[in-house]
Amino acid sequence: MSHAHRLLGTLTALTLSLSLASCDTLPPPDGVDEPGAVSSRPVLSEAQVAQRFFQAYKSHNRAAAAKVASSTALDKLSWDASAGSASNLRLEQTDDGYAIAYDGGAILLTILSDGHVGANVADVEMIAD
Repeated sequence: MSHAHRLLGTLTALTLSLSLASCDTLPPPDGVDEPGAVSSRPVLSEAQVAQRFFQAYKSHNRAAAAKVASSTALDKLSWDASAGSASNLRLEQTDDGYAIAYDGGAILLTILSDGHVGANVADVEMIAD
């Protein structure tokens, strides 16, 4: 093989290797977060989280509440629609944050936020009047 043919073969192989995508440039498989990737989940304020949690609780929708709350908070509440619910549920802003109030008591929401990934209902506390 002549020197020109070897050089042409080397250049062709080099060109092909540069044109192929490396593993580093391939997107991660579905369901796998890439380190350092920005989440598609919106960053919610404490007020938005309180409102979403309240709406989910009022409609007995644990799955919707789970999007803005910890399992610790979720496990302390009844999500069974057959258990009934107070018709006078209301979300109130308190000196300490937010509460779901009703005649006879309230559910105090402990909402934590780090300013980067948004707020989350970390815990709840039931109180009776």
